[in-house]
Amino acid sequence: MIWQALRWLLLAWWIALLSLLGNIAYNVAIAFIQGGPTAAQAQLSWGYLAHIEQANPSLFLGVFVLLTSVSVLGAGLSIQEWQKEQRAKRTRETEHQDLKKRVGILESDPDQYDPQVERAKYIEGMRAVFQGITLPIDPGDELRLAAIYQPLQLVSDPLVADQLRREDRRIFEDEAEIRRAAERLRRERETPSGQDASADEATLRPVPRSEPPKQATNIADALRQSGQRRIIVLGNPGTGKTTTLRQTIEDALAHLDAPDAPLPIFIALPDLARAKKIDQLAEYMAVVAEKYSAKPAFGKDLWAAVISGQALVCLDGLDEVPKEDRQALIDRINNDARVYGGTWVIGSRFSEYQGKQFAPGQFAEWELKPLAPEQQDQLAQALLRELHRFIDGPQGTTVPRLNAQLLLKKLAATPQTAAWRANPLLLSLAAYVFVKQGGSLPETRTTLYTILIDGILEAHIERGTKWPFAYGLLTIREALAEVAVRLFAAGGRTFDLADLMTHLRASRQALDANWHRGDEAMALDLIHCGLLDEVAKETYGFRHLTFQEFLVARGLAAGMVADAPRQTRAWELSRSHRTHSRWNEALRLLVGVLAEMGKPPATQALQRWFQELLALQQANDDPGLLHLGLAIRSMNELSSLTMHTLGLATAAVDVWSTAIIDAAGRERSTLLQRLISLGPEIARFDPQYTQGAIESFVVALEDGNWQIRQAAAQALGQLGERMPVDALLGALGDDYANVRAAAAQALGRRTPNPVEKVRDEGIAVLLDHRSGTIFGAIVQREFAEVLGNMRQASAISTLATLLEWPYWSVQASAARSLGKIRRIVISPKSAEIIERLQHLRHVAYSQVVNDAADDALAEILTLDENVPEE
Repeated sequence: MIWQALRWLLLAWWIALLSLLGNIAYNVAIAFIQGGPTAAQAQLSWGYLAHIEQANPSLFLGVFVLLTSVSVLGAGLSIQEWQKEQRAKRTRETEHQDLKKRVGILESDPDQYDPQVERAKYIEGMRAVFQGITLPIDPGDELRLAAIYQPLQLVSDPLVADQLRREDRRIFEDEAEIRRAAERLRRERETPSGQDASADEATLRPVPRSEPPKQATNIADALRQSGQRRIIVLGNPGTGKTTTLRQTIEDALAHLDAPDAPLPIFIALPDLARAKKIDQLAEYMAVVAEKYSAKPAFGKDLWAAVISGQALVCLDGLDEVPKEDRQALIDRINNDARVYGGTWVIGSRFSEYQGKQFAPGQFAEWELKPLAPEQQDQLAQALLRELHRFIDGPQGTTVPRLNAQLLLKKLAATPQTAAWRANPLLLSLAAYVFVKQGGSLPETRTTLYTILIDGILEAHIERGTKWPFAYGLLTIREALAEVAVRLFAAGGRTFDLADLMTHLRASRQALDANWHRGDEAMALDLIHCGLLDEVAKETYGFRHLTFQEFLVARGLAAGMVADAPRQTRAWELSRSHRTHSRWNEALRLLVGVLAEMGKPPATQALQRWFQELLALQQANDDPGLLHLGLAIRSMNELSSLTMHTLGLATAAVDVWSTAIIDAAGRERSTLLQRLISLGPEIARFDPQYTQGAIESFVVALEDGNWQIRQAAAQALGQLGERMPVDALLGALGDDYANVRAAAAQALGRRTPNPVEKVRDEGIAVLLDHRSGTIFGAIVQREFAEVLGNMRQASAISTLATLLEWPYWSVQASAARSLGKIRRIVISPKSAEIIERLQHLRHVAYSQVVNDAADDALAEILTLDENVPEE
């Protein structure tokens, strides 16, 4: 109302003023006509004053000032009101457009939006991104390789014993997993155990299945074998999950001309969760369309393809979705896949996947297998060819040409680097360093990542020309590590500019740093340093999750040797996440970074860290032995020299072997399988640290508890080329089928496979031919025990021969039987037998044989000739 009154008053004032001016103008014009310019000028001045004099001058001037002030005020209010109306208009238009986007009916001018044109733009945008394998070492995406397909293996139950060949088993920490493990254990305990071998084996525990799990050559093959065409692709860090999903998109783009070809859609689930669009997948499709060069309006066409079942939906990074959002996302995927159908491929790390989280019958779980030797050679050749082109340029004269065979041979030199060959990421990074350094390779993952990441930073900061950096290499590296820790603790790999500024301010205070050009300049330097990608407008992410994990390790290590309170925070952060699977890789790399620093404070921190982990287990304060597992995995981040200097490896291995036997004796099956899965990590240790554990397991193969014998065979099978073949061959004759199966599976992992010899002997026995040493050992062991129980002197000669049998089980049985007979003193072979038993007391390969020979000698040498014969 006030605004309306002012507006009318302003209008009246302007009318009065115009009337006065009109009157003056009229008088001036008449004077000009009658008296010329001089008269007009006089009339303009004196005529105006005359009008004022005719009226009340004081009143007139007061009204003039008042109305002028009101006029100015009204003009200002008018401008403000106009601006407010314009803002409101723009807001209404934006809200209207957003509303139409949400309901999927965005209207466009037909001349501006053509679905076919936008589809073509979208497909071309996808092809530009998903054309070959891109390597994270090149921010320009110039390094691209042709598709190299990885085989997959069907995972029916992540805990069954015959699928424990994964080198990095996840840590089971969630309550749901614990409940499932408890239910399995309850069912196992309800099954009668410890029965005689002659009992009906159907009543014993189920024998691990002999039928091998399904295999697939690539994602397309896995989808064909999965019925509903919906799969989860599982793998450990760097095994190629994202690359496999990208190849799936690339293949789909190449076959779009086929009838009923699905429209490919690729979504990074962390970005979806960050955008808070978990329950608004239809709306998020506008973001997907825009990311691949189409208009946001094309998002409705993408969603139409989903709801009609004509889409190939690839969802990457389930493990990177915050835990509090993950279940809601899984529920949404379950619902959409069930209602709409179509093809769905989801990628996740093992560490954050519990198993059977998706609807039963809808999604099959497939594991990415390690690269086979032929695939390693194929990838290595492609890498070196492309890296030489990229690093050397067209002329190729910078470094000598290197070949794939030399790279793979050098990687095989140590157990730690040999494992890199089967990991696509590590093999790629090793190939890059191999070419850059003219044929040399680092010994540990930490050194590999250090060379790579520092090389990228140096290339961008000190030699780069793409961005005028405000700060130097060391300052940016320190800030980047501290920010990486804070971002990781906050739960994400992607972040927006506001998050980055928040963490930068906190990092500057923690580092007590003087960034003279301000936090904004540091933020821009980090964005352009070569380790971050812009995943959306003003939203960024690390080029690879492993890079962030390494930077987290570097930040934690720097904090552990810094002054308080930064040191206190680093230790508290590391301790509080020791059992969190998401932090497992970062904490493993932390060990390598501390060792690489080499300074006394870092060495002391390293020693303290390992001692804490092992002390928790020894104090019975390590539920599930998760700290022990972290300690063993972390030791493989050390060089052999550092591991020897610390002197903790033998203690860790002894704790591991003791824990396996104890878990088997107490029938803790979930804990047992978790411990056995650490075997490949133990196998990478220097042999001097593993010999004691091997001897313990060989002794356990003769334990009276068949479950302990089975666990010992399974653990030995995880040690690769170090497994004692003779001991496991002897276990093939065990009374219990589960033990025999465990020994056979263990031997099947040996190269060359000793089971081939068993097969040939088995065929010979079936054909009534004489058995060889393997089947003969089974027969002769039983025969030696029978002879000992009969206590007949005539058996001495035969038992003396069996002391020379090549397998420990027969030697032990023969020695025990000779001790039972005790008539060896009157045997012609007594001296020879006693000498042989004395030798067997000290054989290095079997404590069981040592003990049996020692007991036999005690019986024989203390025999009184006057004692009546038995």
